[in-house]
Amino acid sequence: MGESSMAPPRNLGDLFTQCRGRFGITPDEVAVLLGARNTSELAEREDLAVLLAEGLEMVERQLTLASGRVLRPYEGVGDLAAALGWAEWRAWRALQAYRFAEFGHWAEMWASLHKQARQRGTRRNPFEAIVSLARQQCDAGGKENEGHAG
Repeated sequence: MGESSMAPPRNLGDLFTQCRGRFGITPDEVAVLLGARNTSELAEREDLAVLLAEGLEMVERQLTLASGRVLRPYEGVGDLAAALGWAEWRAWRALQAYRFAEFGHWAEMWASLHKQARQRGTRRNPFEAIVSLARQQCDAGGKENEGHAG
């Protein structure tokens, strides 16, 4: 999975730099993929040596799971939870930055993972409220916008 020519990171800064260069993700995204809420929490982890030794491979594995490329057969609920969490987090992050197409991509990725894992009904769609708001807006403006395409 990993590139053998890349030296292992000596500290979190090296890990973040390597992840940015290899995967194009921020330090906070690395922290989330490795199970922390932020970089400060990641730095306080007791298994920091393991994270430095295996961090690139762990990040690559989580990104691969989230992208949907390695889902058959699915090996564990822990991996699924991480993939669902990553897709949801990326969707919300895209939306808050007004990147609507990217939001749609990650929201669909979440729905696809959820469906493939046969988890329907066990966890509510995190985008349900935004869909409800869209329906209300369409219903409220329905008569006003009659005749417009869309």
